[in-house]
Amino acid sequence: MRKNKPRSVRGALRQGWTVIELKDYADKNVSYLGLQIWTDRNVKGKYISSFMPTRFAFELEKDANWFALRWL
Repeated sequence: MRKNKPRSVRGALRQGWTVIELKDYADKNVSYLGLQIWTDRNVKGKYISSFMPTRFAFELEKDANWFALRWL
């Protein structure tokens, strides 16, 4: 049986998704909306994000790695 998409980053963490927390991304000259647009265009699986604190949870580990390489 396939798991449902979680409604929050916390729920995604409980389901075993990979979570990445961004401490300071202002030095990269990008906004939270810019991060979401980039993520929409570049990931293959599903993701969930939260604004405060800025965290992204990815269903696929390769998407999380790609995001981390770009924004961390």
